Amino acid sequence: MEREKKRAILLGIPAAVCLLFGLLITINHVVGHLSFFVRGILLCWVGAVLLFFALPERMRRRFTAAVRIRELAYWVLAVTCLLRGVPNLRGGITASRFAAFLLCCAGAAFAVWALLDRWSAGGRRWALWCKRIMLVLIALGLALFAGLEAWLISWARTDETTPVEAVVVFGAGVNGTEPSLSLLTRLEAALDYVEDRPDIPIVVSGCQGPGEDISEAQCMADWLTGQGVAADRILLEDQAANTEENVRFSLELLAEHGVEATDNIAFVTSDYHLCRGAYLFRRYGVADPVPVAAHMPERYRDLTVGYFIREAFAMVAEILL
Repeated sequence: MEREKKRAILLGIPAAVCLLFGLLITINHVVGHLSFFVRGILLCWVGAVLLFFALPERMRRRFTAAVRIRELAYWVLAVTCLLRGVPNLRGGITASRFAAFLLCCAGAAFAVWALLDRWSAGGRRWALWCKRIMLVLIALGLALFAGLEAWLISWARTDETTPVEAVVVFGAGVNGTEPSLSLLTRLEAALDYVEDRPDIPIVVSGCQGPGEDISEAQCMADWLTGQGVAADRILLEDQAANTEENVRFSLELLAEHGVEATDNIAFVTSDYHLCRGAYLFRRYGVADPVPVAAHMPERYRDLTVGYFIREAFAMVAEILL
């Protein structure tokens, strides 16, 4: 008895501390920074494990018999994913909403798996087969996703050596008349690229979207001329509303100015977006599009990861549709 009391004190105090701080961090970052949220969940798990071993042996046996630990883990993972995903489904940045949607899907999958695990343990063979099919589908999906991400990452670079006849800058959001952070990174990458290529034309492509006082093309042209780029080098394409139109309309505009699809053409966009841009350029006859990568600042690393994840699904849609 004395030994159990000592163990309860030695393990119970750190368990309570881990649970307290873990819950505080988790609650404060449900809609906040992902890494802090994960740290809070891990602290809660450590606290729960310590608390379990702090219990008297008789209570641990009862607890283990009453609740299957594995099933409990699945439910905790399901609730964790849903807590992280549901609050971010509305509003905010597109990549954050998409990540929230994936977390909700993961939460639903963990919940289904927990139910199938209970039913299969009860001797229901159909539940066991459902688990096997689910595992195969998950394995195939992860393999496909890994291949797509490797493809995306292989294009997330800048080709400085290939000579080009023109450069196309893809648009992004405009805040009133000022470029958004994403658009600003593309403009800075474009400016660096064209500084030692003074003779090539620059196509700026993008229409005017909701909440924008001017078109993305006009915003880019104003910014580039403000940085000293000659206005007669800039060709405005202000009709494109998506990536496919960016490519198609820009090539049509370049053809009017003597640059054909058979020429080497560089294009500037965000690092995660380059693979899809190259795929579309090839669809329209550009054999070897030249990538110029725009990178988000390091402090937005979590957001960049979200964009790369979303882009894998966008690539599948682009290929299939």
